[in-house]
Amino acid sequence: MLLDVEALGNLSNTLTWTHYREFDAGVEEYKIYRSIDGGSSYSLAGSTMDSVYNDDIKPYSSSKGKFCYYIKAIAKDGVIPWRDEFGEKFNARSNEACAVHKARLWVPSAFSPNSSVIENRTVETSRCLRATRKLHDVYYEPLGTRSLQNQ
Repeated sequence: MLLDVEALGNLSNTLTWTHYREFDAGVEEYKIYRSIDGGSSYSLAGSTMDSVYNDDIKPYSSSKGKFCYYIKAIAKDGVIPWRDEFGEKFNARSNEACAVHKARLWVPSAFSPNSSVIENRTVETSRCLRATRKLHDVYYEPLGTRSLQNQ
């Protein structure tokens, strides 16, 4: 099996792989294992009968953005139900493939000083940004005239 992973902008990864064809009775299921941020431990992310899997990574949005995967094909029982020394069904493992998501940054473009929501009354760029160059803030009145410029 050859696994490929593509990072999508909607905080998901699409995994595609070639079907495993060496089991006599075929494949019962494919199990997908995921590692987050380059860790060496993998956990079960899901399973499917198809050779495509979409992994929703929104619950891990606070991670560093590196997701690695491998696929395990589980053998379907045939005339002889083959088992390994631990009593588990025969399986085959794919290569490891990784996807890296770029950092997402949300910067407010406006504020409303009369808003009923306190957080909407100001723009605090110093909280979320480390400036690599000087930032310039320009404030406009509701009719479009410039009221304040911060340099």
